Amino acid sequence: MSLVASSDKGMTVNVSRPEYRASVRRLWRRRTALVASVVIAASCAPPVAPETPTTTTTTTSTSTTTTTTTTIPPQTSAIYMTDNIDLSNVAAGTIEASVGMRVATRGCSDFDSCLNGVRRSTGYVWFSAFGVNFADTPTSSVYYGMHGGLAFGGSGKKSQMYLDWSGYCPDAYGGGPLRHGGTACSSPSNNPTQKPHTVVNLSENRWYTIAVRKVACSVSEVTDIPGPLTGWEIILTDDSTAISQSGGTWCLPNAPFIAHTSLFNEIIEYRGPCVTDFGSVEFRDPKFRTVFGWTGHTTATGHYNGGNTPLDAACGNTNLRKSGPQRITDERMVPRGSNGGLAGDGAFLWP
Repeated sequence: MSLVASSDKGMTVNVSRPEYRASVRRLWRRRTALVASVVIAASCAPPVAPETPTTTTTTTSTSTTTTTTTTIPPQTSAIYMTDNIDLSNVAAGTIEASVGMRVATRGCSDFDSCLNGVRRSTGYVWFSAFGVNFADTPTSSVYYGMHGGLAFGGSGKKSQMYLDWSGYCPDAYGGGPLRHGGTACSSPSNNPTQKPHTVVNLSENRWYTIAVRKVACSVSEVTDIPGPLTGWEIILTDDSTAISQSGGTWCLPNAPFIAHTSLFNEIIEYRGPCVTDFGSVEFRDPKFRTVFGWTGHTTATGHYNGGNTPLDAACGNTNLRKSGPQRITDERMVPRGSNGGLAGDGAFLWP
């Protein structure tokens, strides 16, 4: 997209483990690819029209004077805030992985995402995503870092929630963004990275299941990497109606395996992501499927990825917590550690 037993909850995990490093590498690669476009957009963006202004009325015995005062928050240099949930490894031979998601927002008052009480379609990104790494072996460090999920604003330029399916080439081949219709991984480009947005007008406060599955394909999306092709399709299912829609297929060389999965929730706002109208995302029942059936992840580990770069805001009001069996809630504008949430980085959300 362009622009973890409850008694163990306080345990610190070893962040040097390969599966966590894989998730962090994917997030950092995504962050690096977006830096130039975000900085340019922030510096070139026209002034934001004010929200409904504050009106003060003063009455005297002879007249009434109305004074309108509007304060627009300044743009900031720290515009990202990403919370990440690292999931335990999938089994070799995994052919599908899935997770349920439900997104909620609060009101419409933030300068980045709203204008006079109407949700904007541009000028911010909200992205609640399922990260999936595809590789030539189940344990390879050479992988495509992909992410599919529910979004507002951003590359879809939509004020209502939509499905985004995008990703990046392996670092060993340049690490550039994949581009629908053909990519030379060794030649970075700022062209759009996502599949066309065809699953749109999704509803808040509604459960959707996002699944990524292995399919056959014949035309490679990558022009400078030879090798056998594997298709990876994203499917969104409305859990209340059981209606499914495809969000597109990436046809990739040397990518027959799902090497790792994770979850993340990213906010990009030019006036700072620590104050936002985004409310929460709930993730439930992340799992993977082999020919032997479905299996749930044995562990999930939470990470607050704030302050890692000059563009990362270190927001203390994001809160990752276990909200039920195999269920995680990521809340914004909520004190960290509240409601049993993680007080620090790198602790088990389950088992």
